Amino acid sequence: MSATTKIIILATVAVVIAGCTASVRVMPGADGTNRVVARDIEKHKAEKAAFRAAVHYCDDRGMEAVFIGDTVRYEGSMDEDRRNAVRRQSAAASAVGSIARASEHDDAADILESAGAAGSAMTSGKDYRAEVRFVCEQRLLRVSQSG
Repeated sequence: MSATTKIIILATVAVVIAGCTASVRVMPGADGTNRVVARDIEKHKAEKAAFRAAVHYCDDRGMEAVFIGDTVRYEGSMDEDRRNAVRRQSAAASAVGSIARASEHDDAADILESAGAAGSAMTSGKDYRAEVRFVCEQRLLRVSQSG
């Protein structure tokens, strides 16, 4: 394995590890209205992390989350459409690079994988911010009907 290939692999692993987990913060409110703010690389992951955190917060208290509202915003420094295009192109370059490497075209693979890693690094910020407002309420007893 060449030194360039090792650098590409290490850079890709670092980007993947850095971007695996959303940053989540739960903020209890004095009036019972709570807030979760989650940041992630992908929009849907930020939303999912915020909702999960709210559900877990209430579950830990033996209660059920009741959602009041939510917002998701893109807060990156790059235009959102351009960012998403770069992310798609980076993934494609990495995939084609892997195919080239499997076909023993190492020079082409190095170029494509480098481009993929660079694009991924450029767009790996947790640019999506999801905020969920919720309250925790007593769970209703659910009576099963058999008959």
